[in-house]
Amino acid sequence: MAKKKKSKKLDMKIKLPKGARYKVDVPPELFTLPVSMLVHGRPGSGKSVLAYNIIKKYQNAGLCDRVIMVSPTAQSNTALKEDLGIADEDIFLPTDKSVPAKITQIVEDERDEFERDLDRQEDYRKFGTQLRSGKSVYEIEDDLWLQFTDENGDLVKKPEMKYKNAVGGRPQIFTIWDDCISSPCWEKNQSFLNYTTRQRHLGAMTYDPKHRSGQKVGALGMSNLYLIHSLKCERGGLPKLVRQNAFQIAIVNNTANKKELQSLCEACSGQCDEDVFYDLFKKSQQKDHDSFIVDFLHRKKDHPSMFRRNLDEFLIPDKSDTYASSVPEKKKKKRRAKDKVSKAEQRRLAEAEQPSPNDLAVDNVNTENKMC
Repeated sequence: MAKKKKSKKLDMKIKLPKGARYKVDVPPELFTLPVSMLVHGRPGSGKSVLAYNIIKKYQNAGLCDRVIMVSPTAQSNTALKEDLGIADEDIFLPTDKSVPAKITQIVEDERDEFERDLDRQEDYRKFGTQLRSGKSVYEIEDDLWLQFTDENGDLVKKPEMKYKNAVGGRPQIFTIWDDCISSPCWEKNQSFLNYTTRQRHLGAMTYDPKHRSGQKVGALGMSNLYLIHSLKCERGGLPKLVRQNAFQIAIVNNTANKKELQSLCEACSGQCDEDVFYDLFKKSQQKDHDSFIVDFLHRKKDHPSMFRRNLDEFLIPDKSDTYASSVPEKKKKKRRAKDKVSKAEQRRLAEAEQPSPNDLAVDNVNTENKMC
């Protein structure tokens, strides 16, 4: 009997468009940019300390140029403000519903300035090429000559990018949202929902894949850290849409209740079993202020696991019985076949133990003879 084909391949492979997105290369220990992390913990648990350390790591790596803070207590937290270099104009109150629009405008202004710097550097390169070509002063383009010479005709200094960072001056911006529960900025604010769902696409560049810098693709994006007391709140908490679109979740100092942990466990169900999840959570809570971090965008090349204890320790489950994707499909089928065989064997043994109709008839005859 001919075997039936289980599948048929079509010439319809999914391919990524070239040059549509700008990828920021980050050190192996850091999260993929942009970051969208929920930092959960009660007052005094260490949420601000964790957020501070995360941003500081990116600053040291040259991947954080500007920090914005939305909090009613930002001005009183002088140490955090000064150490992260947060300017007064980058501090906003959550009572202002227009804050998301203001932050979006900041990103777009940074984008415009960055594109001007890129164009200015490209013009300077063209100017240098024309000077070295042996052309006379009168043959050089007027716009270029006026840009890069002073009143005396002397060359000006080469233009520099606003930010000297690890990605060619491309601005990397972080926003900290702290103590915003029950504030007009979060509660029933469509502007905030629109901002959070578009955070990766804020500050879209003028698309020019042939630009010499290679920077005029994708968008600047915005990294967000949401410091919250509860993952779920009856009123005024972080909207469900924002929670569902988070890239990372951190539980600080074992402060989540059973329902909150269960919802987080369900979100990780595709990666590990429930028992394994709770076992890893217990391992992460060894000392006061320890944090359990789940990274849904972990890079498998650099990160052996999506789970961390604090920032410096990966919690690696046993692959043999934890990751749902660790068992190849062929092995799964074999296991299912074995299960079917074992169940069939059990049924056969059960039937063998039951008396046949002939045996029952013989027993009845013997019983009647005894009665006679």
